[in-house]
Amino acid sequence: MVEKAHLDIYSAMLMNPSPDSVTVSLSAGFKIPKGFKVRLDPIALSLFNRNVTPFVPYINVALPEETFEGKANISITNQTVTLLDRGQFIDFLTVAVYEKTFKMSAKGTTTAHLGALRAKLTLDKDVELNGLWAFNGFSIQSAGLVEQQSDGTNLQGVAVLPNYSLVTFALGNVTLNLQAGGLILGQAVIDNVVLTPGNNTVSLRGSVSIEKILQNLATIIEAEKDAILGGNIALSASGNSTVYNGAHIPYYEEVLNNLVITAQVSIVSLITDTIGGLVQGNSSSIALAISGWLGNSTTNEVTDLDSKVTQLANYIVESREKQN
Repeated sequence: MVEKAHLDIYSAMLMNPSPDSVTVSLSAGFKIPKGFKVRLDPIALSLFNRNVTPFVPYINVALPEETFEGKANISITNQTVTLLDRGQFIDFLTVAVYEKTFKMSAKGTTTAHLGALRAKLTLDKDVELNGLWAFNGFSIQSAGLVEQQSDGTNLQGVAVLPNYSLVTFALGNVTLNLQAGGLILGQAVIDNVVLTPGNNTVSLRGSVSIEKILQNLATIIEAEKDAILGGNIALSASGNSTVYNGAHIPYYEEVLNNLVITAQVSIVSLITDTIGGLVQGNSSSIALAISGWLGNSTTNEVTDLDSKVTQLANYIVESREKQN
């Protein structure tokens, strides 16, 4: 009856990652037929990828002796486990992060006691869960240049990272490569990232090369032409490093460093936030002026738009020089 019971996962957490371990919490449940009480001996439950043969677990979690009846609950709390196979764990995480849904497979053998009866029991379950879907819906709520700080920061912003799964992921400090028009323009850091289910609003800070932007402005504008003429610019981010408690987490880095996420950011908002950060002006009034200024461009005026953005870039540089 336990072998055939449907297993529901209510929540899961992957916390305190280190290069060779992770702390696991899990809340799940299943139903035992009315009138029955089953006691299970302790069990080592192996998590594995079903499509891999022979059987290769990537972690084992320990379940204590437990008696179940009616609506039974399984709980694992803050259990630190060693990675048995990092490659298999990376494969599991890749599907969980990139896909809309993923399967978590678990297997273990124990002894079941039903009254005076006892029997060997093998639990072998696949549970389908929502994945992170490659952070589909990622957005940048605000971003702009600021006066360069002592640590080199000249960019600040706020982003939203959606987590469609019921799994909480502790990532630590995540460094991202920032891209526009296919060019890496700088890096941004999001500190102490813990992705909980739902939308996660995070602050980012970083450094971008203004010189590189100016040197490649025509290339960026050409590559971003469609987005720009729609009043936006497409800003992309890809993983660079993931550090927790001072240690690089290689399995997260391998998964996230191959992922590129893109957000459409309003040009007016981007410029307004930048000018507001650099000259501490009234950004609401500046927004109206810039909106009308850029709004004169049409789909046949890319060259004119190029000229206008170049003028604006020069204005930003001049504003910074006046402050110094």
